[in-house]
Amino acid sequence: MADQSYRSVVASLLAGVFLLALMGCSVAMKPVRAVGLAQKDLVLQVTIDPDANDASPIAVDVVAVESKKVVAQVTGLSAQQWFAQRTDLQRMKGKQITVHSWEWVPGEAIPVIHVPGTTGSDAVVLFARYSTKGEHRAALPAVGRVVLQLKSEDFAIEVPGVPPAAASQP
Repeated sequence: MADQSYRSVVASLLAGVFLLALMGCSVAMKPVRAVGLAQKDLVLQVTIDPDANDASPIAVDVVAVESKKVVAQVTGLSAQQWFAQRTDLQRMKGKQITVHSWEWVPGEAIPVIHVPGTTGSDAVVLFARYSTKGEHRAALPAVGRVVLQLKSEDFAIEVPGVPPAAASQP
């Protein structure tokens, strides 16, 4: 009887170790899957001119909107309005918007940026905080490569394969 009890304990322990190993494989595979999906990310190639924004840092937000109801609200904001309301919008809209933020100094060399979580978004919007007046807002594709050039008083967007006028319409 003790032998059967011993086998039962050993079998339970082996089953537990097996289940832990399966869970561990799942956790370990997440980064591998994410790397595989990276090709479907939004990829930003950013340059910033030495005289951009009167030689002052520029804050840039990329906002992925997951709700058609919220798209009009976000795309209707200028950059100045966005940055003033960002915290409240994030608090009120929760999972309906995802914000990726950076701040760069004029002339800085910026590595290529992969922006996760934009695939399937109802809208992706870029806001740049310039000291000059203007909307400083552009619609971006949810996936693919975008070239962003931060210039002295505003920015330019280029989406390879898309005519320049159509690339930045909100």
